[in-house]
Amino acid sequence: MNTKVEKFIRDHGRPVGVDFPANALSLPKARELVFLLREEGMNLVGMEPWHSFATGYEVDGAKSWYVDDLAASRVWEDAIEYLDSKWLSDNDLIVVEYD
Repeated sequence: MNTKVEKFIRDHGRPVGVDFPANALSLPKARELVFLLREEGMNLVGMEPWHSFATGYEVDGAKSWYVDDLAASRVWEDAIEYLDSKWLSDNDLIVVEYD
C-alpha cells in the first residue's frame, strides 16, 4: 500500500454502513484520489457509487465504473468524466478501487 494513498483514505474516507470500512469519498475527494493514484503510478481498477437515502447509503452496482474495457490511454480521462456525471449528487459517496 502506498503511504500517501493510505493517509488520504484515512483522513477523508467515510463508511457507507455499520460493517463497512471508512473508504468511501465525497465526489471532490474521489477526484483528488484519482489524481493522487495517477501521480503515484498506481492502477485505477474501478469506482462504485453509493447513493444517499434517508435510511443510509445504497450501492448502485449498475452504474459502477471499471477499467476492464478501456484503452490504457483513456483510463484517467474517463474516470474524471465518470465523476462529473450528472446523475451523481453531492450527497453520494464513491468507493475508488485501485491496486
